Amino acid sequence: MMTTRIFLFSLSLATLVVAQPVPLPAANTAEANQTFIPAVQLRAMLEAELLPRLNKGGGELELTLARELPLIPQPTDKAAHVQIIYHPTPLTPYFRVRFAIVARGQKPEAAVEWTAYYTAKLYRQVWVLRSAGKRGDSLDRVDMEQERRDVLSNNTPLWLGEKPDTKFCLNQPLGTGALLAERHVKATPVILRGQIVHAEVQVRALMVRVKAEALEDAAPGEPVRLRNIQTQREIRGIVVNEHIVKIKL
Repeated sequence: MMTTRIFLFSLSLATLVVAQPVPLPAANTAEANQTFIPAVQLRAMLEAELLPRLNKGGGELELTLARELPLIPQPTDKAAHVQIIYHPTPLTPYFRVRFAIVARGQKPEAAVEWTAYYTAKLYRQVWVLRSAGKRGDSLDRVDMEQERRDVLSNNTPLWLGEKPDTKFCLNQPLGTGALLAERHVKATPVILRGQIVHAEVQVRALMVRVKAEALEDAAPGEPVRLRNIQTQREIRGIVVNEHIVKIKL
């Protein structure tokens, strides 16, 4: 009987020892009381510095966070600001930015460095063909309109003329939906291959004019190869207009 009472007393004592709460470390309590820069505020601070640096070519730049921003302790200095340490040049559709929160009088290299990840789109009004165009079609005859498009992934400079006219034409065929690039456009030729023109040569005070056959298409101000109809010799000159080519001796 005495043995049973001793066993029950020992069991009760062990239960009391196990049931005692374990105190939390003081460090965890300090972390719980720490405040961080709100994500909305941090993003506004970051993009206020980023946008002027990234959008130098014009257009509407749209940035979207690819990952959540890091938790950054709220600085005690109200004059603290974002310092951009690294950003991509040129801009790409997916990129990362390194930055620091720099307090007043603090050197950027002494601040803690953080990283943010973004996706980007750059919208511009560009010319898009609504139906196929043929080589040589003047732009006023090409069926196209301006549309708002993301051009960040486009590596070819686009044609930014405000209004298509007869001064320019396509130098290659293009399909429906194609974006009109600078390399697709050339000055409209006023002299065509096989056309008979006047080749003018200035000899001191004397102007000599002979008939010649154009061996290639050319626009005003462009060089062109000709064949003298009388001598059959090839000559070169600069196009003045649709009838006259200036020959320099």
